[in-house]
Amino acid sequence: AFGVLTLRQKLDEHKRDPACANCHLRIDPLGFPLEAFDAVGRFRTAYEDGVAVDVSGEFADKSIITGADGLLTYLRGKEPLVMKTLAKKMLGYALGRTVLASDRPLIDEMTARGGEATFADLAVKIAASRQFRHREGRDDEAARPSQ
Repeated sequence: AFGVLTLRQKLDEHKRDPACANCHLRIDPLGFPLEAFDAVGRFRTAYEDGVAVDVSGEFADKSIITGADGLLTYLRGKEPLVMKTLAKKMLGYALGRTVLASDRPLIDEMTARGGEATFADLAVKIAASRQFRHREGRDDEAARPSQ
């Protein structure tokens, strides 16, 4: 908890700022189900001040996710979106740039196996891609294997 305010109350105050509300209305319901775990992953039922942990997250459409199991069920129901988002974030990070429309075929290739794809599978697709092998600013001489 934050002083006399719970985490939820603090975030509710933060959401009053219109510049912050749009994102928090979407991300907070996904984070609250994980509140049973502290910052280092230890399970808890209450905060240090004794206030009970509430592991429910409610979306703007009034749908509710409860606990880690509820979050997993929710995410499994959104598998194509989760895979596409993961692929885009990994690709953007690996390339050090924004994902472009021209990257769509690679994103589609990365997500073709759906939830059967492993993190390693996605990383290999990126490393073998034209985008990664020929990214701007790369010193081609330094990138070649030594003979």
